[in-house]
Amino acid sequence: MSSTEPFDVVDDEDKIVGDTTRWEAHQNGIIHRSVMFFIFNKKGKLFLNQRSSNKPFNPGAYSIVLGGHVTKGDSYEETVVREAEEEAGITAKPYFIANFKSRFKERDKENVALYYFVIDQELKLDKYEIGSGRFVDIDDVKDELGKHSFIPETETIYKLLMENRDKIIRKID
Repeated sequence: MSSTEPFDVVDDEDKIVGDTTRWEAHQNGIIHRSVMFFIFNKKGKLFLNQRSSNKPFNPGAYSIVLGGHVTKGDSYEETVVREAEEEAGITAKPYFIANFKSRFKERDKENVALYYFVIDQELKLDKYEIGSGRFVDIDDVKDELGKHSFIPETETIYKLLMENRDKIIRKID
């Protein structure tokens, strides 16, 4: 992850309108793309993780997703496959859930594609990205939200998780 990593600049409709660097996007509130993804095991449990204290944004915060930025010229699907392998050693197929806009503070503006993975493998966590994690029952997630400080997008992604719960469970079965 480099501050000079190139990003596509996009508008609210997700059309590419230029390019910039990671640093410029985050410093100047330029809309760019990212992915987030849930990880489910074959028992239907969701991976709950705590971000590494090394992370520049929300260090130590909890999350029900992992994710990353879309590099200039890459697609959302290429990015989610790459990020899943880099951050957790996942080599499974991603399943798309929804797109949403993440607009937190003046400088954090992303168009996000949300995915999920169903895995039958051990996770190989990148300790720079993820401090710790465990699988929890999807019905226990709401309780966890009240116990910890979570990333800002959690309300939106939790709602999308619950709206798509049946579809996800069918894929697991």
